[in-house]
Amino acid sequence: MFRSYTAGSVIKSLAKYDTVSFDVFDTLIKRCVASPRDVFARTARDFMDIHGCFVDPERFLHDRRTAEHDAYTAMKASSPGCEEITLDQIYTRLPSEYDGIRDELKALEIRREVKCARPDPAMKEVYRWCRDKGRRVFIISDMYLPGEVIREILTSCGYEGWEKLYVSSSALLRKQSGGLFRHFIRDSGINPKRHVHIGDSWRSDYFRALMSGLHALKIPRSPRRSTYTKTLGLNPGHKAQYRKYESVISGHVPPDCSPYYRYGFEVVGIMLYGLCCWLHERFTEMGHERVFFLSRDGYIMQEAYNMLFGNKAVRNSYLYASRNAFIFPRIWMKPALPDIFESVTPFELIGRDYACDVLHISDRERACSVWKECGFGDGERMSRKQFLSDKRAGKFFEAFRDEVCRESRRRFELVTEYLRQEGLRGSVGIVDIGWACTMQKYLEEFTEAAGIDADIHGWYLGLKPETFVSKNFESYIPAELNPSLFCPSLMEYPFTKNSGSTETYSRGENGDVVPVLYDYEFRGSDDEEHTRQIQKGMLDFISVMRDGYGAESVGYDVAYSRLRKVTKSPSLSDACLLGGLRYVNHGHMTNIAAPRSLIHYVLHPADFKADFSASGWKAGFLRRLMRLPLPYDRMLSFVRRKLERKYT
Repeated sequence: MFRSYTAGSVIKSLAKYDTVSFDVFDTLIKRCVASPRDVFARTARDFMDIHGCFVDPERFLHDRRTAEHDAYTAMKASSPGCEEITLDQIYTRLPSEYDGIRDELKALEIRREVKCARPDPAMKEVYRWCRDKGRRVFIISDMYLPGEVIREILTSCGYEGWEKLYVSSSALLRKQSGGLFRHFIRDSGINPKRHVHIGDSWRSDYFRALMSGLHALKIPRSPRRSTYTKTLGLNPGHKAQYRKYESVISGHVPPDCSPYYRYGFEVVGIMLYGLCCWLHERFTEMGHERVFFLSRDGYIMQEAYNMLFGNKAVRNSYLYASRNAFIFPRIWMKPALPDIFESVTPFELIGRDYACDVLHISDRERACSVWKECGFGDGERMSRKQFLSDKRAGKFFEAFRDEVCRESRRRFELVTEYLRQEGLRGSVGIVDIGWACTMQKYLEEFTEAAGIDADIHGWYLGLKPETFVSKNFESYIPAELNPSLFCPSLMEYPFTKNSGSTETYSRGENGDVVPVLYDYEFRGSDDEEHTRQIQKGMLDFISVMRDGYGAESVGYDVAYSRLRKVTKSPSLSDACLLGGLRYVNHGHMTNIAAPRSLIHYVLHPADFKADFSASGWKAGFLRRLMRLPLPYDRMLSFVRRKLERKYT
């Protein structure tokens, strides 16, 4: 008997046996659902997806369960020696309203059972050990599904090489009564004293096996394998819905996966799933002709969206775009220093080389001469505020205004040609991580200036409350929750594609406009592998939900609850694991949350200010520094409100 188990712990118990039999469901096979009856509701939804006509999932679930109960009652009354019913007998008991579609519903249920089936990773390792060690392996299952369907399920999950399948729907005997075990012993010729049966049911797999003269191992039906069990912001009304997803997560996360995969599967996966379902509902309501997922944060969203909806997905594309690629092409429209340098962080010091980079001045020798003529020192640098108020900066820009505007206009023409080429026109949606909606603002400016007839609607994971005013955007997480507050880098990290950001655009060999990408900043590093693991976990969760439930509406309260807990109130292990990830902060590579020691900051307070400002996850930074489970997010919010009052 095992309260919890690993493959190794089960294997240790098998050494003394020559033959082994396995139960199927909840032992070798896990369904991608929280409860087996969820398959029935999903079958009705499959029928609706194919035909478009309404078969109420909840009604069909009730009718299907009632038909199964009625079939058992009729079997016991008419065939006293028979112990099992078949799927055919169940479907004959459905109400008359299903006349004409019974066979198709039955076929859809079988197809869904096959699609929902996933191998249990630990038991699959046990199964392989038995085969590698030359043990005779048998499969014994109480199930109304036909034997050929059980075989298909086992084969699709990689279970091959077993000697014989004993299924109650064929033998008309059940493990639950002991009849199927007695039939198995007679038919197989095994020595009961040298045989062990492994299953999840106390009655059917353990006690009945023992009473039949076999040895038995009982494994948990639903082993609790999840690490991230705490949530934040769930009210009692959402907890019932959350428990379903928690059950699916716990039953399907691989027990030996990396901590980054686990974070993607258990925490971010459900957030991504809820977001994609919400996006599809909104796309359909708006009647978009096309949707564009913006690079790089839109990459994993597009992958998940297309995985979930397949040929029902709204026509969509991946659009290469970035703030860096759009800032300079805007200059000719508003050639004023405040607009040009709006993207420069207040903490960045502006010198000659930095100004030349922003203005794309290539003649550095002339720039050096003009810089000195304007009265600047060769190595002089200043803050953005000082630079924009300095008359010398205005003189420097005036000297290059015409050529800067010409180059800006040339790049603008390339950008707008790329947008036309990609089909950005009519009613379109754009999808991005969100926060300030800067890219939507730029796209609206560019399409208007270029005369492109495009009605752009933005769809985002979350927004900042102070986002620029527009009616043409929505966020999955309400703006008042400000999901990026104190943790923007950690929120973005799982969504970013493993490729460089868009730098600019150029003319390709065939005349098309193509994006030019920066080098990927994490190429060959641990961060690249960590990102890959997180995203694999996210997409594997999407795959599990697709096969078990398809796409269904999930409120942000439920979908965001685990991620909200990690980002706003992290454990010390979360802070250490995720805080070591790196991101690019205004051109500088830094950890998301990796403080130095508390003693160091006591002795060097200026270092604390610099490190804390650079941190992309403030609550994680403080949790890792202080190590105590304090309400850091609330403390940060309190300080922020005080500062806002002081400076407004």
